[in-house]
Amino acid sequence: MKKKLLLLMLVMQNSVTAWCTDAYVKVTASDNSVSWVNIQVEYKMNGNEYKVLSNCINTNTAGAIDLDNVWSESGGTGKHYYITEIYHGAFSNCSKITSITCSRSGFTTIRSSAFSRCTSLVSVSIPYVQEIEGQAFWSCTALTTVNFTWLTSTNSERSNLYKIEDQAFQYCSQLESFYIPESLRILEDYVFQGCTKLSSFTVNENNNYFIAENGALMSKDKTVLYKYAPANANTSYTIPNTVSTIKNTAFENSKNLECIIIPDGIETISSSAFLGCSALSSVNIPNSVTTIDNNAFRGCRALATIYIPNGVTNIGDNAFYLCGFTSIVLPSSVTSIGSQAFYACDALTSVTIYAPSLTNYGSNAFTSNSSSRKIYVLADKVATYQAGWSGYSSYIKAISLTANDAGTSGHWCTYYNEGSDITVADGTAIYKATLNGAKTQVTLTRLDGNIIKAGEAVVLNTTSDNIELSSAASSGSGDYADNDLKGGNMIADGTLAYTLGLVGGQLGFYKYSGTAPLDPYKAHLEIPTSSASPAPFIGFSGTTSISNLDNDNINKVDAWFDLSGRKLAEKPLKKGIYMRQGKKYIVK
Repeated sequence: MKKKLLLLMLVMQNSVTAWCTDAYVKVTASDNSVSWVNIQVEYKMNGNEYKVLSNCINTNTAGAIDLDNVWSESGGTGKHYYITEIYHGAFSNCSKITSITCSRSGFTTIRSSAFSRCTSLVSVSIPYVQEIEGQAFWSCTALTTVNFTWLTSTNSERSNLYKIEDQAFQYCSQLESFYIPESLRILEDYVFQGCTKLSSFTVNENNNYFIAENGALMSKDKTVLYKYAPANANTSYTIPNTVSTIKNTAFENSKNLECIIIPDGIETISSSAFLGCSALSSVNIPNSVTTIDNNAFRGCRALATIYIPNGVTNIGDNAFYLCGFTSIVLPSSVTSIGSQAFYACDALTSVTIYAPSLTNYGSNAFTSNSSSRKIYVLADKVATYQAGWSGYSSYIKAISLTANDAGTSGHWCTYYNEGSDITVADGTAIYKATLNGAKTQVTLTRLDGNIIKAGEAVVLNTTSDNIELSSAASSGSGDYADNDLKGGNMIADGTLAYTLGLVGGQLGFYKYSGTAPLDPYKAHLEIPTSSASPAPFIGFSGTTSISNLDNDNINKVDAWFDLSGRKLAEKPLKKGIYMRQGKKYIVK
């Protein structure tokens, strides 16, 4: 019986893990007066260690909290309680406390929401902390100074902090800098979201997990970009080409950022990545991107142009909400558009959609209050879209190219088909362009049929002002070998771009001297800058089709031009060489 009783007592004793008690903490007011405020602590059954409990203190408590001075009796007498943990919500909503200090070497954890909404909290010093849980300092809108390190007797810096969880410092709007100690190895999402005055990160040089460079906090190997300091003064930033992941809210509210270059290899523009970047006017989305996530570019009011490459399949909710562009082209790869994806884009008047069918779109994808807005789709899909997009049916029209590139006469233009095979309207001639070895002349070769193959860039010539585009019922058969025309809005490094134009009555390709990206749906030639004295103009050397016409056949040919590209008012009356639909004709 005694053995059973002893065993029961031991079990009961081992089952008791903690007990709670009243205690008193030293609080110093702004006038340096000291008071002792009642709090609740819990014994941790580990020597003389205690944790501060949830809702431990009167929320009207004002002043500096000294957790190194917690005693069983008011006035700093009785039993001394050593605090090694601050529990969930312990000081939440204590809007009048100004600082927190706790230098106990055995301190372990600041639990979730421990100091959330402490709106007068200016400084925190807990040097031995090991882990900061989610929302620990959420909306501490006065917080400017944090310290999670200590110095050894030899003046060497040390830290135990290994983990900062999601939203830990979210909306700490006065925080200007943040130091990453040697020990930190885990940094979760949204930690610094809403820290609008954050201008720099500093990382201990011995940290094996993080690095700070040009205002950005990244993984040591530079494959993950965690956060760009939103108050950084730089107006442009190039993401290193080693980066494959951009974290959520990475560039949010970077008010000074005007230009961002994203490297190829990025697959997702993450949620809220550029939200609120109100000065951002230039950004490239690389061909590797497949998803533009929710709120990715929301509120980028200065973004006047945006190119969405073929390969993007999903555009998330509010992705481009309140952006400033006037037109947008959605490639054939897009399969879904989220709710309000382009809502409140009041300047947006032209939306071009190459997808044959796009039925997965959210509510209010586009603002429908502009009578001038048009949604263009492939000519053979107009009825399909009008039936499926009932809320926008009156805006839907057929895609039509304007056959007058840069003032060219004779209904000439170029086109880059980045998506599926496309059919051009009857009466349209399709040409490839081949440079000579010296890169000084180009030969146009007419291709068979009226289908432009996917991924090809071409020159087009027609007898009308516009060229309607439709989806192709079959694959194109043209021979694109030796076609030197390129597409897309980016010029390859070490090259010059030449675009189709008419200068001084001379039709040809002229060196592009602008600073804006090229029209991604136009074709261009690229010449290496290493070429000897690259010419400002590349003219046509001829075509592969020259025909002789006698007077009886002249009446069968319309839209004549002389060799300078000038359109004739009537059929050729004199002998000579003339052009029609890109071919040269000899009139005898």
